[in-house]
Amino acid sequence: MNQNKNRAAFGIASGRNRLITEAAFAEIDLPVPDILMCSAGSEMYDIERFIPEKGWNSHIDYMWKRYGLEEALKDFVELVCRNLKRNGVLNKLLFSG
Repeated sequence: MNQNKNRAAFGIASGRNRLITEAAFAEIDLPVPDILMCSAGSEMYDIERFIPEKGWNSHIDYMWKRYGLEEALKDFVELVCRNLKRNGVLNKLLFSG
């Protein structure tokens, strides 16, 4: 993997949140990625310190029609929307039924 370090980046994407992903790194001998995405892509981290990557929220918030989607799904009474605020930004919708 190191021989291509200047040409490619290695990333891991997880549907789980940062705490669960961080625990998996501690438990399993995973190669350290250059990029770590958690919570189905709504969070990106600096892998060395597990801190949020600056600018990621504004990047994914661009053209994200969160309130339009929430409005479109409001009539589905079997769905309950839980607003999730991550790193100060509402960038993820979670519906449960």
